Order: sequence, then structure tokens, then C-alpha cells
Amino acid sequence: MISGLVTALLVAVAPSTAASLTPAQLAGQRVVYGFPGTSPPVALERRIAAGEAGAVLLLGGNIAGLDGARALAARLQAIPRPAGLRAPLLVMVDQEGGLVRRLPAPPARSAGEMGAAGPAAAAAAGLATGRAMRAVGANVDLAPVADVAREHRPRAGHVMAPFAALIRRHVPLVMLGTAVYPSLDPDAPAALSRPIATGQLRERLGFDGVTVTDALDTPALAPSGGPGAVAVKAAAAGSDMVLYTGLENGEAAAGALRDAIAADPKVRAAAVAAVARVLALRARLR
Repeated sequence: MISGLVTALLVAVAPSTAASLTPAQLAGQRVVYGFPGTSPPVALERRIAAGEAGAVLLLGGNIAGLDGARALAARLQAIPRPAGLRAPLLVMVDQEGGLVRRLPAPPARSAGEMGAAGPAAAAAAGLATGRAMRAVGANVDLAPVADVAREHRPRAGHVMAPFAALIRRHVPLVMLGTAVYPSLDPDAPAALSRPIATGQLRERLGFDGVTVTDALDTPALAPSGGPGAVAVKAAAAGSDMVLYTGLENGEAAAGALRDAIAADPKVRAAAVAAVARVLALRARLR
């Protein structure tokens, strides 16, 4: 009950901050920026200082061991930010386990292997992973994977069940993938699909947390347009945050979102609501 009350208060406070932001700040707060190397580029540091970035993605090329990851996260968090945007940055790492481990830390087993080991083993692995992530200053793990495909086939039957269970337990963040689910929307991948991102996740399942896309600069989405066009489509579908592994792509996405927000009051209103959810999530990380 106390946790729910705190969350409600944070969500009530965040919209006033979001509503005061410029189009560039609203846009930038919705982008997860990847970048090359083991230190943040000057362009990214300037965006953070201007309130035009609130989340970063650390991939293997960013991480020079645990000490390097800790120093990088601390440097990012130390960048001064405007009033109202001083809650911790979201520092995201894709630490799923198995073949997908950006940090030399738990979990060693894949999501499928952890699931097969049973709930207690999975819970222990999750706790160990969380402790390792916090030790280096990362505060978002883009895991666990709840929709594991079986035998190299598309998901079939009860595809939404694990998400429904997690939502009932107030999971704060859900990632929208870039696969196409013809039974839900034959025309667009999940991250760009309003029937999925809004119709299924928000309206049918009642999710009120933050949504983030999988990497939108994947070659699979090239037919959908450049990074800016794809970001605008994802936002229109209902995604709160759009993720890019390349800094230039992230900057192009932020520019396109900024222009869309400045041009249309309805788009701005949707952006304010999305950023309010993001700021509320960040405030919980203090």
C-alpha cells in the first residue's frame, strides 16, 4: 500500500514538470541514446546538461570491465541538469543472461535456462543481477525476457499471458519489440503498432507504466523510414521512449520528435503524458 501511494504521488507531481518543458526537452526525454566508446561524447553530455536526454544505453563497447562501467555511469549522473530533471538518469543495460550479457556479471544462464530451473532459481539469479547492476550504477536491466520463442517458431497461444501477470504485479517498464504479430496487427511491428502499444498494452491489459521500444535502428525497420520517421511512428503508436544504439540516430529521432511536438498541440499533449511517466519512474530511483 505504501509503495502504491508513493507511486501515485510521483505521477501526480511529474505532469507539472513535463508540461513546462520545451519541445526539444520533451523530445529528448523520450529518447534512449546509445553511443560509441567508453566515455560519453561531448554532444551527449551537452544534451543531458540541457535537459534534452534522460536515458542512455550501455552496450558491450561502452563497458571496460566493472570498474569502467561504474566510472562511466557516475560521470553521466554527475552532469548538472535543469530543475525538474535532476532525478537519476536511466542507465540501461541489456543484461539478459546466456549469450546476452553486457557486464561480466550475473546471470550466467539464459532466460530459458533460468525458467527451466524453476521460480526459486530464477528469483535468486534476478536478485544477484540486480545487485551487480546497482554496484556499477546501472538502474534499468532490459530483462527479464517474458516472451521467449519456442523451437524457433513465432509465439503461439497465450502470447499476452506473461505480460498480464507482470502488469498485475505492477511491473514499471515494458519493452515493445520489433517483431510483427499478424494476429494483433499484420501491418506494423509491435513498437510501431497502435493496436499493440496502445490497444493491447494500455487499454486491454491496463498497463500504466513506461513503455520503451527495442532498438529502432535495426536494419529490419529500414523499410519503415529513417530514424526520425520511425521515432515519430513509434511515439504515435503509444511508445513512451524510443531506443537507438547509435548517437546520430538518436539525435535524428529527437529532432523529428521535437518538430512534431512543436507543430501539433495533440502531439505535445501526448508527449507531456509520456514524459510524465518517465520522470515518475526516474524519481523512484533516488
